[in-house]
Amino acid sequence: MIVEFLKLTDDGLDQVVAAKLTIRADGTHEIEGDKEYVPLDLDVLLDGARVTFEADPLTWARHIETELRTPYLVAVVIDDK
Repeated sequence: MIVEFLKLTDDGLDQVVAAKLTIRADGTHEIEGDKEYVPLDLDVLLDGARVTFEADPLTWARHIETELRTPYLVAVVIDDK
């Protein structure tokens, strides 16, 4: 699974990829780019329960784009395999 984290450019007119998170089927992961833009400490809510990245990286990644809603940073699932 691949999730890209997009941030606004300095002029605020466009978005660029700040970081890319790749999670393998075994739960191991790799971050390319600036790690400060990947909020691994942010929990996601799923059916009323909190899911942490540490507990279930794949589920967390599938739902981070609905939790991370800021005008400055968004998450986009690029590949959900």
